[in-house]
Amino acid sequence: MVDCKNTELIYRRDDKNDQILAFEIRGLHVERVDPNQYVPNARVLMETLVSDMKGAPYKDFQDLVGFTIFCFPNMKHQDDLMALLMWTVFTFHLDDFLESQTTKLQYWVRIWEQKITAGHSFGTDFLDLCFNDLRARMNKVLSEKLILMHNSWYMKYLNFHLDTDKVKNGEHVFTFNEYDALRFVDIGFIIMQVFLYGPSKFDPDDYPEIVTDDAWTEFNVWATRHYYYVNDLYSSKKETLQHQGKCTLIYVIICDDKCDAQTAADKLVAMIAESWTMVNKYGDNLRVHNIPLLHQYITDIICLLKGNVYWSSITPRYIKLSMYDNYQLQA
Repeated sequence: MVDCKNTELIYRRDDKNDQILAFEIRGLHVERVDPNQYVPNARVLMETLVSDMKGAPYKDFQDLVGFTIFCFPNMKHQDDLMALLMWTVFTFHLDDFLESQTTKLQYWVRIWEQKITAGHSFGTDFLDLCFNDLRARMNKVLSEKLILMHNSWYMKYLNFHLDTDKVKNGEHVFTFNEYDALRFVDIGFIIMQVFLYGPSKFDPDDYPEIVTDDAWTEFNVWATRHYYYVNDLYSSKKETLQHQGKCTLIYVIICDDKCDAQTAADKLVAMIAESWTMVNKYGDNLRVHNIPLLHQYITDIICLLKGNVYWSSITPRYIKLSMYDNYQLQA
């Protein structure tokens, strides 16, 4: 792989990326949602934990707490919410770390594959300490089956970084179908399911009438699409400033449709609206099953999607672009 110090022509923005930095989000309905009220001290708990791990005061400037409390307003127990929150902290930080890598990316992917599989790290860096804290919390609130689901997803997620690196260094450009297939897994919707299944003790495999109903598959497919469409719409400017601009749905649509970024963004807003309609359609179809745990799951997924839209529209991670003024890739 080319050393990042010599990749001025590879990693730099092109005219499509410059357009992405200028588009406006038009026509998307953003509904204000209420945060989780059951764990009101979540921010203090998280900032204290991370400060101890880092050995220095830490403030949640990217509002990772906001993602958790806006997307999971019905999670009642502190242990469950804090496990999910620390998963968010760990995964967002690991994602940012891996995206900053160039020549050592494959090395770090393999290292973290080993640590995730082992369920423990002997390292002393922040990510190592954060992972160990997370796994202790997961072991407390998730079943062995759910932890295996989590680990299976994480192996795929880690290796996707190697696929996207081929795009970043100019070896490949995603088609829409390729990108859609990758993001469908990479976005981590299954992990949101895992953290909902755990507290509720809802296992859809216990209900043949659910898993054999096409509406179950369609509900989760369209919910996944909505989840990742929203993420790509709001995060594309950040990704561009972090030299990941060719790995965004906006960029893929520009290339596939041969259009400008504003047209691509408008199309993505329409795709979000369509997916929201389909989520509600198939959710209503599923409600014919008289299964209270299923009804609560549908409600929780709809809250997740609404919360994701609202949080994405206000989080400094996506709207305070000055945070990335001095961003540099690592050799």
